[in-house]
Amino acid sequence: MFYSRTKTYIKEIDEAIGGGVTRGAIFTLSYDTYSLGWMIGFEILKNMIQHHNSYGVIHNYLLPPPKLISRAMSVGLDIRNSCTIIDVFGSKYNIPPIQGANIVQISNPNPETLNPKIEAIYDSKIFPAAKNKKIVRLVYTIEGMSTIFGEKITIKLLNSEMAYLGRKYSEWDILTILLLNRDAVSRHLSAWISSISDDVILFKSEITDGKVIETMTIIKSQHSDFEPITYRYSAVPDEERNSKFTFRFHSH
Repeated sequence: MFYSRTKTYIKEIDEAIGGGVTRGAIFTLSYDTYSLGWMIGFEILKNMIQHHNSYGVIHNYLLPPPKLISRAMSVGLDIRNSCTIIDVFGSKYNIPPIQGANIVQISNPNPETLNPKIEAIYDSKIFPAAKNKKIVRLVYTIEGMSTIFGEKITIKLLNSEMAYLGRKYSEWDILTILLLNRDAVSRHLSAWISSISDDVILFKSEITDGKVIETMTIIKSQHSDFEPITYRYSAVPDEERNSKFTFRFHSH
């Protein structure tokens, strides 16, 4: 139970990391300025909800909720109906919750009380609603968190979150997906995030002859036989739904 793996339903990732993510894993997607690597985070969240009946939670530090909803829709995920959004960004800048979405705001979000308030939301709302489901937390994003609170405070907040998740490990199966634009933070913060992560995927974009070429390198995993592997990939419009993208991977 504690060491079982759950498929992400992205074949290339599952094969590289031993069949899927482990219980309680911290799964980091690190991408550069022009990369679409952040979309993979929403794709995994969508797959976890659709294939495993997981309970989705998004910690929003970067965008007003309508824009966040639009980003998730790029992979066909409607987070208004499928996820709880803990809206730190909207709380910080007094953006009222939008109708039709499960948005939870935090009064006066500051470094001293933020995590206790988030923990209270989990204890009073999320755990009772999730029941026995796997919980998938997507932190959107680390650079957004750092912009609001600064890098030193961000590290302290994440450290406190890890301690809380550690206390809940035997009771709840919680996957954490961290989205990080590494060009927007210091090397120190990027390295620290990598050090706490169980799985790390690095995305790199390159503009050549007017085209964006992207690579995905799976560089860290808990799997005992793991070897780093690189793929080229692209996000292409879905043939059936123009607003949705799907991913194509090719060995590099």
